[in-house]
Amino acid sequence: MEAPKMPQHHTYYFPKTVDAWKKEVMKAVEVIKLKGSAMTEVAGDEKSNVPAGIFILLAGLAMALNSYVFPISFMGITYRPGIDTVLIQAVIYAVCSAAGIFVLDFVSRKLFKGKGKSCELFRTCGYASLLGVAGILPVAGLLAGLWMLAIYFNALKNVEKLDDGSAVGAMVVSIVAVVVIFGAIGMVSGGMMFGGGMMSGWSY
Repeated sequence: MEAPKMPQHHTYYFPKTVDAWKKEVMKAVEVIKLKGSAMTEVAGDEKSNVPAGIFILLAGLAMALNSYVFPISFMGITYRPGIDTVLIQAVIYAVCSAAGIFVLDFVSRKLFKGKGKSCELFRTCGYASLLGVAGILPVAGLLAGLWMLAIYFNALKNVEKLDDGSAVGAMVVSIVAVVVIFGAIGMVSGGMMFGGGMMSGWSY
């Protein structure tokens, strides 16, 4: 009698050497350069899930560090967030970024008949998020944000197989949806987050 097959558990790949991480970074660079073959390669590789998440987190950390490295000055007083506040902001930025990608994935597949599979767009956009480390510098961060729009547009075309019009439509609908969702969340929690940040870490 044949023994029943045990269910397979999904395993996650985590690069453990410097060379392995260099390889993943180079993939990210190719995605950032809008190379279609790199986008489809990353999208189809389940081992890219963890590196994509880490790149998103690094981008969030860079954006959060912006206010620490370049503190706000007003009327001769410089306001700099504490490290604990920076870390909280980094996690919030990363979560919001990942959520935005999943919204784009949902909209492109459900409303615009995208052909990508679950998490494929997340992996591609996650690798592209490495560009977000430029967010530690104010002007560079702005330029990186604009370039990310071009990356998302090309990712929709290469991963979801959308035409130009559908790709633009998916981005517009997703941006509106994200603004509405996070705007509502911000109205509810913004006051508490600001108050908590002031009490726990702002100094001058």
